[in-house]
Amino acid sequence: MKKELLFHPKSIAVIGASRESDKLGYLVLANIKRYGYKGKVFPVNPKADEILGYKCYQTVHHVPENIDMTVILIPAPFVPDIVEQCGIKGIKTVIIITAGFKEIGKEGKEMEDRIAEIAKNHNIRILGPNCLGFIDTYQKINASFAESMPEKYDVAVFSQSGAVCTAILDWANLNGIGFSRFVSLGNKSDINENDLLLEWENDKAARVILGYLEAISNGPEFIKRASKITEKKPLIILKAGITSAGAKAAASHTGSLAGSETAVSAAFKKAGIIRANSLEELFDYAKVFAYQPLIKGNKIAIVANAGGPAVMTTDAVIESKLELAKLSPITTAYLERKLPPIASKKNPIDVVGDAKADRYKVALEATLSDKGVDGVIVILTPQITTEVEETAKIIVTLSRRYNKPVVAAFMGGKRVEAGLKILNDNKIPAFNFPERAVRVLEAMYQYRNYLNERPNYKVAYFDKDKDRVSYLLGQAEAADIYNLGDSMDSLASKILKSYGIPVAKSIMAKTAEEAAEAAAVIGFPVVLKITSQDILHKTDVGGVKIGLNNKVEAKEAFKEIINSVNAKMPDARVEGITVYHMVRKGQEVIVGAKRDPVFGPVIVFGLGGIMVEVLHDVSFRIAPVSLREAEEMIEETKGSKLLKSFRGGEAYDIEAIADTILRLSHLMIDFSEIEEIDINPLRVNERNKGVIALDVKMVLKENKSD
Repeated sequence: MKKELLFHPKSIAVIGASRESDKLGYLVLANIKRYGYKGKVFPVNPKADEILGYKCYQTVHHVPENIDMTVILIPAPFVPDIVEQCGIKGIKTVIIITAGFKEIGKEGKEMEDRIAEIAKNHNIRILGPNCLGFIDTYQKINASFAESMPEKYDVAVFSQSGAVCTAILDWANLNGIGFSRFVSLGNKSDINENDLLLEWENDKAARVILGYLEAISNGPEFIKRASKITEKKPLIILKAGITSAGAKAAASHTGSLAGSETAVSAAFKKAGIIRANSLEELFDYAKVFAYQPLIKGNKIAIVANAGGPAVMTTDAVIESKLELAKLSPITTAYLERKLPPIASKKNPIDVVGDAKADRYKVALEATLSDKGVDGVIVILTPQITTEVEETAKIIVTLSRRYNKPVVAAFMGGKRVEAGLKILNDNKIPAFNFPERAVRVLEAMYQYRNYLNERPNYKVAYFDKDKDRVSYLLGQAEAADIYNLGDSMDSLASKILKSYGIPVAKSIMAKTAEEAAEAAAVIGFPVVLKITSQDILHKTDVGGVKIGLNNKVEAKEAFKEIINSVNAKMPDARVEGITVYHMVRKGQEVIVGAKRDPVFGPVIVFGLGGIMVEVLHDVSFRIAPVSLREAEEMIEETKGSKLLKSFRGGEAYDIEAIADTILRLSHLMIDFSEIEEIDINPLRVNERNKGVIALDVKMVLKENKSD
């Protein structure tokens, strides 16, 4: 997207301009004029000679000059022909505010597809349709039907929803927050969030970027663009539409765990995006990132005039990734001298209910000057002697002297209203409740932590036999097999071995006698498991027998498995029963992967066996996964404590788990045919003794060309 076309048009045509003040065609033209656009404006309306002082034209072809941008506000059925006219005229940017396209169903989608094809043929970029338009305060362009123009500031915003756009604008006006660029994406038939991220990556007028999305266009590209943004500036996004109601049942443990919400969270984490979970959070984060210096650590000081709110805030800090700062002896001694005896001089600092503005000044100045404090939360409750406005002014004055974030919670209603206004007018994030103050500082710290860790997120490479895997997948396709088994002779096991993942020794048996002989060769005790591309969860059909110590037990187990499977899944295609050596030592974990339709492979790690279903103690990342990301995945789970020397127990080979995660990540990136992989359990041995896959499931993408 060329910058000069969307944000620097030298001329704009408004097709569907209206003389009626309640029509969108009038409102958009009025906004263009009212807010000081300096370029040429050409209303297009065959029934009018002039509107708002501008000469009208019958069509864009009647305009005698070049046109950079067109805003379309005519009924949907006429839009495709108008876009064709714009293409013939040589117009390169078209904003379609008109609704009535794919959001209404099949007929609307067909019209939208036709518009996209026309635009492609004429090299036109389309914003919309079904959008609010766009605003650029730096260029003084308001090509939208918004009721107002925000103040000028270096925060850029995009939104897929026009209603959310109007809500953000109204909130911004109430709180005195300004924007530089404000773009309503609508249906995203062409210009999408990835275009804007590319546009704003080096835009100094977009020091902070906010976004609201319902769907993400091209997940891998989104992660790539967002990652480049977050290296330089905060990117805060509210993502709606994260549930997967009615989704196809997953075929494996990994598939059941890695849903759409999981993929979104993993993608945002990978790209360093600050995720807002509500409009309130989006607004709160906008305040703190736009107006406060980025926090350097997680040590927080609390200054309050009441014990209850101080305790509430402390609880919120402890439950977050923040910590209470330990005040230096100098700070404590200063507070001892300056505050009354009944005041608390430890963090949280309670300046007591009768505190006036001067007492807040003492505490705030002491904490801000303390090198062990990274940020300060100021809590005020309105009491008889409380000087609300004076305290707010002191917070404003002192916050400007130190390069540390200061946020406030003025709890109450009418009594604190004037103080909140002073704070917000002077770019101090202020809230009615302390939990919100904690949340914004936690978001800041997490972003700072991401920036500090970024250099460690380099993807590792290692030897792998891609040609061997290509051959094996070709065999599966030729045999029309899409659920790969887990025997020694199975394609799934061979594929894992080709990427350096150890797989347990096993032998497939067709008869009870073969099972007994195989068990003797492998060595007792053994495990028997049904092998069938139709059976993914073997225990559910009685397809597993463990702890078999001799040939007789192996024979009987074989017969019992066959009888159980025949009774519960008589139509299953049974290849045989696989015999494994039973490994008694070690810790079981799960490592898996599922291909998300938007973001690509999602890698999963957690406790193995049935515990993954019971506890859901799992972590996720989007492939390709770096070594540091693999280590983080392991650390994030509560079960990671069992892998370390917990209460004098064994310390397990965590490095080998991380290596397996990396190899699985590469396998999923290299072969798009693989939909799901489930290594459950992966047996982890003692430190430096590696891992071994005991059970493997692999699901391939079915060829539906026939």
